[in-house]
Amino acid sequence: MLQLWQNSRQKRFEHEAMPHAPALYGVALRLTKSRQDAEDLVQETFLKGFKAFDSYEPGTNCKAWLFRILTNAFINRYRRRVKEREVVQQADLPGSLSDDPWEVPIAASSLVDRFFSDEILAALAALPVDYRMVV
Repeated sequence: MLQLWQNSRQKRFEHEAMPHAPALYGVALRLTKSRQDAEDLVQETFLKGFKAFDSYEPGTNCKAWLFRILTNAFINRYRRRVKEREVVQQADLPGSLSDDPWEVPIAASSLVDRFFSDEILAALAALPVDYRMVV
């Protein structure tokens, strides 16, 4: 029964969403200015769309729904890259790390905060203190 439902869901998704692939790719290409990044972004959009297809209301504008997913995915990628760039720039600053290998740098916690996404930091904060200390 589950297999039948999944096949039906897959066919509905293919019928509703897949015709919008060329339009999604065009927008992704304009946003990323790179063929490979655009392909990755469209693939991520379809993956997220398929996972969340149960929340899509049939008969509504599927194209707009997919464009919202694509836009959010692009924004999240952009924010992640900005954070990664900040971490690299901070790590490259002269004098930011001590010559003493046993000294924990003061900026280490801020580097961790910037390296991890907000979702990961929230998940870590939800852990009990004993488990958080290990991480």
